Amino acid sequence: MERHSIIKLAHLKKVKTICIHQRKDLIYSLGEDKRISVTEIGSMDSNYLAHIKCSNFTPKTMVLHQDLNRLFVSMKERVLMVFDISEAIPIILQTMVLPNYFQRISIDTSINQL
Repeated sequence: MERHSIIKLAHLKKVKTICIHQRKDLIYSLGEDKRISVTEIGSMDSNYLAHIKCSNFTPKTMVLHQDLNRLFVSMKERVLMVFDISEAIPIILQTMVLPNYFQRISIDTSINQL
């Protein structure tokens, strides 16, 4: 018997990364289906707050910074996207083209990156 969760229902393929915003009770998930999904913790229905489809990019990993309300998403195409997550629906603030893509992102909270 397979356990179903709201995160698995939000994606058509395998889930790669999950970030939890503890202050807002939101879950941000990134899947192999090139989607970023936003769901509420404890929600067991199929109503998602947001789906972001990355048609032209292949997301690799993401990390959430709760103090800055930012979501950093690394793409295979060497692009780093920075989302504002102060509202329920993430908004792209900035995109940066990098020499290489990140397989892992680690944020130093003692430094303000923006």
